[in-house]
Amino acid sequence: MADVAGFADALEDVDVVFHAAAYFREYYAPGDHSRIIERINVDATMELARAAHSRRVAKMVDTSSSGIIGVELDGSPGNEQTPPSPLTETNLYFMSKRKVEPLLR
Repeated sequence: MADVAGFADALEDVDVVFHAAAYFREYYAPGDHSRIIERINVDATMELARAAHSRRVAKMVDTSSSGIIGVELDGSPGNEQTPPSPLTETNLYFMSKRKVEPLLR
């Protein structure tokens, strides 16, 4: 995902792109990963979407994160209308997934 242009030509004659790549090293390595998380999870995801669109890929399925969909007030599972988990306000990975979701629409 760090070089979408390097593989974008492979999208020719593709019907559907399933995007499941992400950077989430903040769980495994200390330090500030905000720039690389933004670059991979937001900017590169959008580059991929634009590359797929320009090559007439019919559909792109983006695999997001469980943190994007919160739980209902009664603790039951949420859905796409349920407000996001509070983690999307503090966790860099969840923040990036929340940021890119409306951009993909």
